[in-house]
Amino acid sequence: MAEACFAEPEYLVYQPYVGLHVVYHARRILYRGRSRYQKIDIIENEAYGIMLFLNNNLQHAELDGEILL
Repeated sequence: MAEACFAEPEYLVYQPYVGLHVVYHARRILYRGRSRYQKIDIIENEAYGIMLFLNNNLQHAELDGEILL
């Protein structure tokens, strides 16, 4: 993984492939840890609310809960 110019813990950086960085600002870190299988981060973001990341990959955001079909 290439080094990004955004420092943790203020930002969570996801690099899906070389040349692309997706950066989420962490207003607050609610949880940061590791399970036996993956890295787990739960942050609070100004735009998306509470967000769950597994291995820096976004899994769910509080804002998603507002989507109605």
